[in-house]
Amino acid sequence: MKEKRNSGNLFSRLQDYMYERRKQRDRETFILLGGGCAIVLVIAVIMIIVGTIFSAVETANVQRTYGKTYARACQPIPAGSDSTANLPDAPPPLGILLMNAGTQQRHTWHSQLPEQWRAESETNVALVGCVDEAEVLLETCEYSRAADEGSFTVRVKREQIVMTLLLINPDTSRRVASQTVLGTEPEACPLDEDVVGSKTLQGDTPTWEAFAPFVETFVFGA
Repeated sequence: MKEKRNSGNLFSRLQDYMYERRKQRDRETFILLGGGCAIVLVIAVIMIIVGTIFSAVETANVQRTYGKTYARACQPIPAGSDSTANLPDAPPPLGILLMNAGTQQRHTWHSQLPEQWRAESETNVALVGCVDEAEVLLETCEYSRAADEGSFTVRVKREQIVMTLLLINPDTSRRVASQTVLGTEPEACPLDEDVVGSKTLQGDTPTWEAFAPFVETFVFGA
């Protein structure tokens, strides 16, 4: 009888030990996941702050270098029709300032302009190029997944990047010409068994080289 009691006590203590170990593992997992989420959140906040600072610095630099009028040339994009009659009356080559549409910030393509084309100060800006980027939804593929209660749908979107470069006369805010280029189409929707969760597939973004011949035409007079 004593052996049975000892055996029962031992089994009970073993159960208690295993239960405490499981609780400890659960706590460690919770702390690890919570810490990971906190780190991701902190990094995201830092990136937002850094992005905001860089944006403000770039806007200030553009206003100081090109003046507030030219800095605001693409904010907003001018309405109306394109016409080469709106070209400025200036000798070629016409200096160009490339801006992100809707902002007072230079587009990354501005630094890729040939030196002869690139406006580096307010005095040699003859044209402003507003670069607009958009995503066009081509297709949404749906995949049904079983759940504990019923089912849910996983969606894979296929998007194509579209970029438009609009040239304007910054002194009159009138449109000169524009060109739109489509990026490559994204890959096809994956097979059902290859889909884990919802996501978006995008093709390649158009590059500056796709717009260079169009811009060159106006740099040297259309």
